[in-house]
Amino acid sequence: MEISHGPEGRWIEANGVRLYLSDWGGRDEAIIFAHPTGFLGAVWGAVIRALRRKGCSSRIFTYDQRGHGLSSKPDKQYEWLNFAHDLEALLDELGIEQVLGVGHSAGATSCALASARNPRRFRRLVLIDPVLFDPELAELIRAAGANPMAERTRTRRLVWRSRQELFDSFRKRAPYNTWLDEALWDYVNYGTFERPDGEIELLCPGRIEAQVYQQASATDAFPYLAKLAVPVLFVRGERSETFPVERARLACETTPGARLLTVDGTSHFVPQEKPERIADLIIAEQSA
Repeated sequence: MEISHGPEGRWIEANGVRLYLSDWGGRDEAIIFAHPTGFLGAVWGAVIRALRRKGCSSRIFTYDQRGHGLSSKPDKQYEWLNFAHDLEALLDELGIEQVLGVGHSAGATSCALASARNPRRFRRLVLIDPVLFDPELAELIRAAGANPMAERTRTRRLVWRSRQELFDSFRKRAPYNTWLDEALWDYVNYGTFERPDGEIELLCPGRIEAQVYQQASATDAFPYLAKLAVPVLFVRGERSETFPVERARLACETTPGARLLTVDGTSHFVPQEKPERIADLIIAEQSA
């Protein structure tokens, strides 16, 4: 299959899977970015380009989590702690510690879990609209009898006639209709591959994305937040339903010394809607 590549990339064996790592260059303090469920490392492109425009010279890495992008896609083992173990193993293989970890949605949860397990891995964390479950919320989901996100992704359309058709379709509907064109094209270009018949297909299969959502409520993240020993900045979208004000406040109260910042006029997808703002926050964290 034909794959459209972003920056220089390679596969790294970590925790029993092959993770696709993209190296965006740089020479100073390392930053690693973790992406949301269903996407891939390349969706950070708009933020990274904004960082470069603002003079950030950090060594920047993105990676595709298991089941996503160009990484291994095992049939199972999508428990959320496995994503944290993958990140830990990836940092070990890279031989770096005390990195700035920037995660979005489930990627933010991966960063938090990994840091709680070993504080030397990260120097600071920027956790953007993390997905956080506690027993009370998990019980509400179980009582509902179904996971709507999992059910929706099992039947999602995967194949399109062209990348232009995919872009035009996504541009009209949530959640992509609030994204900058630049960010949406990153997803369309790098989150798909060309099939032998000339059509394009999403790199993250719906069956795998559904498993990730199905496993989400099985991990109570709050005991891990309480163990974090590095400075944490929580960032939430003003209109986010994933990280509402009450849950954000609880996360801050649980995490020692954490701070909370709300980005006006944004949804759950803050990095794709306001990448310049996220770049400014990252630069501020670097100099803190």
